[in-house]
This record gives sequence, C-alpha cells and structure tokens, in this order.
Amino acid sequence: MHCGKVLGKLVYSAKELDFLELEWHERKADHLLKKTVGGEEIELCTDSVLCERDIIYEDADRIIAVRLLPCEVTSVKVGNAEEAGRLCYLLGCLGVPVQLDGQWVKFPHCEKTEELLKAEGFYGMTAEEVFGDKLLSVLKISEKTL
Repeated sequence: MHCGKVLGKLVYSAKELDFLELEWHERKADHLLKKTVGGEEIELCTDSVLCERDIIYEDADRIIAVRLLPCEVTSVKVGNAEEAGRLCYLLGCLGVPVQLDGQWVKFPHCEKTEELLKAEGFYGMTAEEVFGDKLLSVLKISEKTL
C-alpha cells in the first residue's frame, strides 16, 4: 500500500487500528518500505517528519497511524539558557539531533558523544524512551484532530 502524506492526528476512533512502528531515525525517511504491526506492507513516501499518532492511511473501516518506538536516550539537565545553547551547539556540530524538554536536553544515546560532552562538563543519564516528538509538537502550528 502506498502512503504519501499525513492525514491528521489519531485522537479517538471506533475503526480498526493498525500501527506503523518507526525508530526515531526513520521518521524523516523520504522513501520507506516497512510492515505494520498487522503485517501489511507500507510504501511510505513523504517529505514530512512523522510524529506519534500521525494518521498515514484511513478508509471507511480502518486507520493506520504512526507509533514511535522507544530507544536509549541520554538526558542532560541544564541550569540556564546559556548552558542549553552551548550544549545544543556542541551536539549540532556533531550532527546529533536534540529534543528540548523543560530543563532537559535529550539526544539518542551514543557513548562517544557522551565522552565528548563529559570533557566539556556535561553529564547525562540514559533511559529507554520515545525520542523526537516533543520538540516537533511545540513547533507545529496546527494539527487536524478527528
């Protein structure tokens, strides 16, 4: 099945639900072939960055929505805007994507990145969680709800 755009956000539905589970790095794939949880093969071609609960297919009986899979995420607590800026700048220079969550700067776990940040005085904690949806939800101007 070919899916080409985000149709809205999954809020509630009595329709049959199926999920396309994505790793954080697959959210911005221009072209992706993957199976849903229910076993249906999806050819996803989109220029959007996909987020949790994005609907990528809908008909009269069912909906296919995105589910982001948890991964190892490192969280560094920052004390002020200057620290946050310095940390985000360092991560950006390394090409590491970041997620801002209150006083925490989060990024996908990588031991080499953590070693470099420790040398700069930043120490983090690693935990399993969904990465990448919070920053984008702040930046979205509007969302279609069902």
